[in-house]
Amino acid sequence: VRNRGAIPANAVTVAAELLAPDGSRRALTPPAPLNLAAGEARSLSLDLGLVEQTGHYRLRIAVDPAAQIAEADESNNTVELPFAVSSGGDPLLDVSAESRLLAPAERLRGELRVTNPGSPFSGRVRTRVLAGDGSLVADLGEATIATLASGQVWTRALDWDSRGTLAGGYRLQAQLTRSDGSTVEQREIPFTIGAVRRIALAVTAEPAAVGSPVAIDSRLQFETGNALLSGAVLRTSVRTADGIEIWSATQALGTLEPGYQLSKVDTWTTQAATAGVYTVRLELTSPDLAQSSETSLTLYEPAAPAALRGSLSLAPAARLVAGQPGELVYRVDNAAAALAGVSLRLRVLRTAAQ
Repeated sequence: VRNRGAIPANAVTVAAELLAPDGSRRALTPPAPLNLAAGEARSLSLDLGLVEQTGHYRLRIAVDPAAQIAEADESNNTVELPFAVSSGGDPLLDVSAESRLLAPAERLRGELRVTNPGSPFSGRVRTRVLAGDGSLVADLGEATIATLASGQVWTRALDWDSRGTLAGGYRLQAQLTRSDGSTVEQREIPFTIGAVRRIALAVTAEPAAVGSPVAIDSRLQFETGNALLSGAVLRTSVRTADGIEIWSATQALGTLEPGYQLSKVDTWTTQAATAGVYTVRLELTSPDLAQSSETSLTLYEPAAPAALRGSLSLAPAARLVAGQPGELVYRVDNAAAALAGVSLRLRVLRTAAQ
């Protein structure tokens, strides 16, 4: 451990962790905190304890793991050392991944490593991606090891494009075989592709008079995603201004795939409702998703029906003589509530005989 700064670093802590071939982790007993002068370096010894498994181990060491010391460069505070433990002369296979949790469409990057503790070895390494049920997702091909001398290490980078693969748990499998096809060792590491879904919901309803049916238009579009939506239920409801639900309609949709679309119209009769502003809510739910959309709906009191009567008459008689003065008398009566802004039009038509 070296202090590359220009000032002393006091009470520097060191943490160490041992990763076994089966993926288990074990924290090692840390050394006492260090006091390092500017430019000072210190060598440390760690007791790895009993290593009971054969295969590849990784020793990870972190200086100032809690970031309690302000540094100009924090990027050089960790180091990882791979090493192998063998009980015989067969080569040891190891497979690693930079990340065990991938975002949608993220590339899976890792490394194959073969360590030979015995006599010269020739063989092949085949790598595959398997689904949780063991079915093949992708064959990453086969790499040939021509001649690996005793004490040498062979490595090969892995790079797999996960685009188009559904979310879920997978396994990266590597198999080491001899030149005659017999298996030396097989290793697997699990990894997960995270789920993402983009779903659009929309609900609309036009203002209406109390007692008139209201058409509630609901739309759902599963735009994109890398995961199915299982157990989906679509629910439309109407709530009063204080949040009390007074009407609802529910539809079970089952399992939805990306690209799914739905458009439906539900009818609310409004018979027992009163005038006011209501909230119409559209909800999509499943065991791992809850999404909603809302709009407002106004109900107004229906207008009183018009009760208009009218009459027309001629004066001075029921028939007029051509060229003589006469009058056309009209009368309009409103037997209901007052009406404002009413227009009246009177037309005189010529009959077909004239």
